[in-house]
Amino acid sequence: IKYSFIPDGQHLPWFVLRNWIRWVGPERCVFTTDCVTPADAPPGRYKVGRFDVEVGSDGVIIPPTKDHLVGSSLTMRQAYTNAIEYLGLSPVQARALCEEQPADLIAKWLPSR
Repeated sequence: IKYSFIPDGQHLPWFVLRNWIRWVGPERCVFTTDCVTPADAPPGRYKVGRFDVEVGSDGVIIPPTKDHLVGSSLTMRQAYTNAIEYLGLSPVQARALCEEQPADLIAKWLPSR
């Protein structure tokens, strides 16, 4: 079993994610993102398809009505940085969770040549 997490501090508080990784072990975890079109864009208003959205200074993407989340602006580069800064993982562990382990998991489902 692999556990997939979005390390942005919004889907799960940092202390919850840190404890979860300790509990199951980093080798059983992968990081992903649910970023939408304005990912990595500065705060401001953007168009996502036919919808207007706002990127906040915290990276949260919401509609102008501010009544729900539209998505995240988390990039995998930021996920790597967050893993080190907020979760206390080493660069080697962060790379494994952001790149190596997700790639290995995807490769298991690809047809063999």
